[in-house]
Amino acid sequence: MPSKPNIAFLFFAIVCTLNSSGQTKFESFVWKSDEAVSYNYYLKKPASKSENKPLVVYLHGSGERGSDIEKVFINSPIGYLERQYPDCYILAPQCPNNQYWNAEALTKLVEFVLAKNAINKQQIFLIGVSMGAWASWNILINNPDLFTAAATISGYVDRIPMLEFQKLANTPIYMYHGTDDTVVPYWYSETLYQKLKQVNSTVKLHSEPNVGHGGWDTLFQNNEFYSWLLNQKKHK
Repeated sequence: MPSKPNIAFLFFAIVCTLNSSGQTKFESFVWKSDEAVSYNYYLKKPASKSENKPLVVYLHGSGERGSDIEKVFINSPIGYLERQYPDCYILAPQCPNNQYWNAEALTKLVEFVLAKNAINKQQIFLIGVSMGAWASWNILINNPDLFTAAATISGYVDRIPMLEFQKLANTPIYMYHGTDDTVVPYWYSETLYQKLKQVNSTVKLHSEPNVGHGGWDTLFQNNEFYSWLLNQKKHK
């Protein structure tokens, strides 16, 4: 049982530990503003650190919430990325049970990881699924210059991104949504796509016919998806 860390809040505190299986290493991030927000997260680092490497941030959906870090690997791109893109950093936080993602705390976590690792700040990519896609839109709107490119999958879009979509004029974005989704209706992605394409020539919408809330398992095994995402460049 690890000893209890001494946590001094300026903005955050970190403690390294292992999960109950003793296999998957994770770390804990605590950010305090009006109230404390705490996320366990998995961070895969490349074997070679001779030069700065890309970072892929993955935000899971509501079904993977909890305290077992292994759940972030479910329905995720992590395994494929680790096999096919071993030079990437991969950051996958876990949202606790009965909570929703806090976009501000997630941004602070990304900034913390950037400060502590040899990451190429011109190659920072965001992938969000369902609840994670909803959070991704809010993070992107609040930090339009942070990420090189993003992919949102079957995600709800709330009022602010719908109104402030112009902020994403220079961010390459790949949107994926099943047309028969009854959990998060396809309308959200289609509506925002129609807005974005007025100001953003790089935005893509992949509409998957006759697919409900899901389908990302196939997407996450498709190297064309990663090739498009990871080869995007920051607008200068």
